[in-house]
Amino acid sequence: MRGLLSVSLILSLAMTQCQTLAVDYLEDVKPLLETKCYACHGAVKQEADLRLETRELMLQGFEVVVPGDANQSQLLHRVSSTDDDRMPPPDEGSPLKPHEIDLIRKWIDSGAEAPHEPIPVAPSEHWAFQKIIRPAVPDVGSTGTDGKQAFISSVVRNDAFALNEANHLISDRATFNVVDQFLEAERRKNGLRTQSAAPRSIAIRRLYLDLVGLPPTVEQLRDDRPWEEIVDELLCSPQHGESVGQGIGWTSGVTATGTVWVRSCETVRNICGTGETGSSAR
Repeated sequence: MRGLLSVSLILSLAMTQCQTLAVDYLEDVKPLLETKCYACHGAVKQEADLRLETRELMLQGFEVVVPGDANQSQLLHRVSSTDDDRMPPPDEGSPLKPHEIDLIRKWIDSGAEAPHEPIPVAPSEHWAFQKIIRPAVPDVGSTGTDGKQAFISSVVRNDAFALNEANHLISDRATFNVVDQFLEAERRKNGLRTQSAAPRSIAIRRLYLDLVGLPPTVEQLRDDRPWEEIVDELLCSPQHGESVGQGIGWTSGVTATGTVWVRSCETVRNICGTGETGSSAR
């Protein structure tokens, strides 16, 4: 008889402990708070400067959650209240059911344990809502001696391909646009080396494949005409129209008004004529 009482007592204690540990924050408590509380006390509204998305945020509020003491926790008081201070408010949602309130009570009394979670970022903190501030331009070193710069200035004369050719004469590749300096800084940070500009034959091959979808002949690879003339010739060729129609390397955008946007000759000259850093011939 005494043995049976001992067994019954042990089983009773074990069941009580299991019931206490049965409440899981991620499975039981968090979904409940998300449904009933996040609309007002989440990242968007943050009413009364109170957020409940994570345990860390709950503990920041004054006695919102007192681990180990549900009766002293404002969270339990508000969700179980029958007065005007009930949460959620009567005009904004239905009250928690008794078993849901009991889940919160057990969770808090058992220590309000929860795994670490990243705090959700408020929409107002998204980069799209931040004030635009001009960043400091990275210092990636000198763009070359005065003699090299003078040579480039004398050769380029608005010729994008001449600029590409001039780059070959500079061992430490010059940066001709502020954007290039940011790109170069990131490459150095990641241990990447800037490739030299593409030779003229490779640039011509890219141009033909981009505009007409066909590789150039040997004679066309040796074309020494100004870059703009080659570009204009290809843009006016029937093969270019066929390439656009088939969607080879191009995307035609049509607006609601029916306007078709295509790349201009100047854009093509800049893209293909200056070469593609770090890429090889196709």
